[in-house]
Amino acid sequence: MAALHPIDPTRRRRKYGCWLFVAAAPVLAFILLWALGGFLVVGDRLRQSDAVVLLSGGDDARLGEAVRIYQAGLAQHLLITETGTIPKGGGPRASTLLQRQAVTEGVAAGDIWTTLGKSSSTRDEAAAVREFCEREGLDSIVVVTDPYHTRRTQWIFQTVFSGSSTRVSIRPVRDHWYRSMTWFFHPRGWQVTLSEYAKLAAMMFGIQGD
Repeated sequence: MAALHPIDPTRRRRKYGCWLFVAAAPVLAFILLWALGGFLVVGDRLRQSDAVVLLSGGDDARLGEAVRIYQAGLAQHLLITETGTIPKGGGPRASTLLQRQAVTEGVAAGDIWTTLGKSSSTRDEAAAVREFCEREGLDSIVVVTDPYHTRRTQWIFQTVFSGSSTRVSIRPVRDHWYRSMTWFFHPRGWQVTLSEYAKLAAMMFGIQGD
């Protein structure tokens, strides 16, 4: 009869540790990805403001959020940033189309403003908005943008508005497709998340970007 060999406790612990790691890896990966998405999304409590600022880019969701804030009486005006962009095939500028769409959705035409110049980046938009606020004497604004864009927008506006008397609040679009818990299930989620982190890294190293 063959002799029974005792099980090596060290080997048993290593085997148990390997299985524990395999079991925990998906959970750890989910938490990490959730945290990466969550870091990008910031927002301030909505307060009464002189204007709600609609940053360029994105889709109709940004305009929808801005209109909701205006209709709730939390902003007296809608301020659109001018980029000078003309849709493919020609026609009115994108800012003009946004103005028309805003009026269709219930914003009074007289309550819609547009910044001067042509902004080609978020930093340009922030600078144009500050110039507008100083010229018109605005005390407070709320800036609307996509959730994944809010962290970088906050940093840029804080930098550009440093020393300004205008209070700036950041508002992510509600009911947006981008959510910190699910962005990694969508190819577009990976695209915008990696892009935002690349742009944040560039900002940290003093590289100007959009």
